[in-house]
Amino acid sequence: MVLEDEESDTSVLDYGINEAEVNTAINIELGGKLDLSNLPIEVAVKNASTLPAEEFAKIRRNGFGGSDSSILLGVNPFKTLRELIIQKASKEISAEEKAIGQLSAVRKGNDLEPLIITKSSEALDCKILKPDDMYRFKDFPYLTMNFDGVAQLPKGHKYAKFANHHGYVPDEIKVATVKGQKSYNPAVAIYSEARLYYGVDPWQLNLLPLNEEQLKSWPVEKKAEYYGIPKYYYTQIQQEMMALDAEAGFVSALFEVDWQLHIWFIYKDPVVWNSLKVEGFKADIEVSKLKERQERAGI
Repeated sequence: MVLEDEESDTSVLDYGINEAEVNTAINIELGGKLDLSNLPIEVAVKNASTLPAEEFAKIRRNGFGGSDSSILLGVNPFKTLRELIIQKASKEISAEEKAIGQLSAVRKGNDLEPLIITKSSEALDCKILKPDDMYRFKDFPYLTMNFDGVAQLPKGHKYAKFANHHGYVPDEIKVATVKGQKSYNPAVAIYSEARLYYGVDPWQLNLLPLNEEQLKSWPVEKKAEYYGIPKYYYTQIQQEMMALDAEAGFVSALFEVDWQLHIWFIYKDPVVWNSLKVEGFKADIEVSKLKERQERAGI
């Protein structure tokens, strides 16, 4: 609950802590700049996460981010590639886009992200950064990236061998709603708070999934099912791994029903990486063509 302070315009929490100061503290603790040396990405927009919602939506027009990856690869059940191309070519933010930010699931995800990052950081025993900038790939500028979280694994960490030379591994942060959690399989998560309630180690005994050569030939849907995460997050975490040049990544989801955190481990998928580069290039050409037609038509 938030109350208005009678002596100022700033809100205070009902137990007496200034909300603005809390948010600032969260940004200091979880924020940070990535060391981009020898990484395939560069800063596209500084401090993008601090922009107003509509302005942020507009800068996302310039390229295909991680949330677009599943649409590029044809595994998104909510939006078609044609719809995405039309959206990227549009200069205005539609009423539908504006409404998305007000959806309870979206607001819940935004509000709970710092909490999930903290819980994931404690479980993985590492610092998790929340970069403020928007990035783009140097060689494939039509692909962009905003990170939910970047785990910084020190030398000696049990997963350090999967990180890049900076120790970075992406950590995709999610809230799994009642409906959404049906697309996850906690039984194959490497970490699950649910196991604590059965008096067992929350870490999976066979810590990591297999990384067999035959997996590379599987369709995205089957790969996602194997790892235990939604197909549209499988492509997203792959684009994040590609941006960090990491060998693996994490998906950390807090289940709404039982309020328990689960963490999945996913290996890099070169097949998906290459597909994103190719399909992103083709989609970018279509966006450019549509923009040209609109300019000629005076739209």
